[in-house]
Amino acid sequence: MNDDDVTGYIQNNPQFFRDKPWLLASIDLPDPHDGRVISLAERQTQILRDRVRALEANLAELAHNGRDNDALAESLTLWCAALLAEREEARLPQRIIEGLKDVFSVPAVALRVWEFQSRFAGLECTTPVGGDVVRFAASMQAPFCGMNADFEAASWMRSDLEQVRSLALIPLRAEPAQAPFGLLTLGSADPHRFRGDMGTAFLGRIGRLAGAVLSRLRG
Repeated sequence: MNDDDVTGYIQNNPQFFRDKPWLLASIDLPDPHDGRVISLAERQTQILRDRVRALEANLAELAHNGRDNDALAESLTLWCAALLAEREEARLPQRIIEGLKDVFSVPAVALRVWEFQSRFAGLECTTPVGGDVVRFAASMQAPFCGMNADFEAASWMRSDLEQVRSLALIPLRAEPAQAPFGLLTLGSADPHRFRGDMGTAFLGRIGRLAGAVLSRLRG
């Protein structure tokens, strides 16, 4: 008989300790914290306390995440309201950029579109981009986050930051299944602001909203 046999027997015969209650009181165990000998009942109490503390920590984390999500949702609503209130189409790119900086506290923001009506040709966002940017955007199924590896898009934000160390690249589509017609870039001098392991669901929502708004420039 080994440890597994004993464990299996006790699990399959819960009446064992009911029939021998004196056995529970006679079992002594080492305290995991200081090594002293404690009773089985005291050890069970410690286990329950540890579980309660773990549950309390999880609950606090959930509450914290809930507050963060509420704040993000409110910021997204403010940003969307500002975009909806803008009636002049030529002002939409700047509205997007200003909103992301102010509402979401993003240090550097820039965007480019490569499909647009000729009357918008003078806007900064319609500055021609390299073919590598267009192909890279077309290959993206989700926003990219990570360190700046000399991306061309980082140079678009030079007016905001001298050095962009981490960035997020968000493709702009009029419809999810369509090819991108632009690219939205967010940058920071903090190398950890846009990490490669961070979630991109919220950035994807920003991209869908910005893409829907800027599709008006395409006609």
